[in-house]
Amino acid sequence: MKYQSLIFLAVFSAILLVGVVYAAGYGTSKISLTQYSVNISQGGTATVGFTVSLATGSTWGTNVNVATSNSYITLSPNPSYGDPSYSGDIAISVASNTPPGEYTFNISATGDDPSTSPVSLIVYVSKASSV
Repeated sequence: MKYQSLIFLAVFSAILLVGVVYAAGYGTSKISLTQYSVNISQGGTATVGFTVSLATGSTWGTNVNVATSNSYITLSPNPSYGDPSYSGDIAISVASNTPPGEYTFNISATGDDPSTSPVSLIVYVSKASSV
């Protein structure tokens, strides 16, 4: 019986330790951009820098997420995952058939250190100049 109690205590302690170490990584982050609007012609590309920084808690894995319902404009963060604080770029590609206008994208950090609120990036698409 003493042996079983020791095994139980060891297993329970290991589970508790793993849970405490795992929970210690949770925090919140803040995402910022080098610019919050960009002008791109139809068929063009641009790059905007971003930084994910730790706001509270301990650092853990965080993704950069772009909320979009647009099939004309592609935003691709690189890197898309890291432990805050980290920086990268968002490559923006505008299809040649994109209607000119203003398009807003919400960008946030998700995962174990989510951002408390998203930031907005406005993409102004202009008609491609004919040569």
